[in-house]
Amino acid sequence: LFPLASGLNIDAGVVNIDTRKAVSIDAKENSNFTVTESGKNMTISVAGGGAQSLTLSSAGTGTDAIQLTANSGGIIAKCHDDKSIILSNTTGNTYIRLNANTTASSETILLVNANGTDESSLKLQSTSGGIDIDASAGKNIDISGGQILLSSKTDEANAIALTTNVGTSETIVVTNSKGTNNSAIYINSVLGGVDIDAEKSITLNSKSD
Repeated sequence: LFPLASGLNIDAGVVNIDTRKAVSIDAKENSNFTVTESGKNMTISVAGGGAQSLTLSSAGTGTDAIQLTANSGGIIAKCHDDKSIILSNTTGNTYIRLNANTTASSETILLVNANGTDESSLKLQSTSGGIDIDASAGKNIDISGGQILLSSKTDEANAIALTTNVGTSETIVVTNSKGTNNSAIYINSVLGGVDIDAEKSITLNSKSD
């Protein structure tokens, strides 16, 4: 233990601090707590159980007020079943929530923006690659909104394709339940034609002229 004019230097093989009361370490300058030897770990834990919390907080106002950085490896976040992992703003109305559960059918992942009103308030973007959405057979992919707009960015055949290819009971249904306009369902080929092919019959029915 070496008291210095500028501070305190502790140089020892092992330093063990045990107390039945609180431990407080405060500094007024940039500080660090670092393990420098290769292959060695650092653990910060609360191990008593019950209603304990481990809190990392920052009063910084920058976009990097708290940084978690793994320069060469990954980052793992785990929680107990029936608990959640939540990334949220301070008011809790915009969040990503991973809900673990001992019952598999009750596990969910939620991405919520409660107050955003912009058309892109929740945006999924792949700048250089694609986006693949898969659901289990027998389950639905449900998309609803004020308008559903699909557009292609490529000049190629089958730029937009809607396909079924599993079994003989499949159908594709386009339904307008309440529209009363003559163009309630509208197919428009601005510069080209419309080609309808069928292996069996084509039926067009109208209840009025």
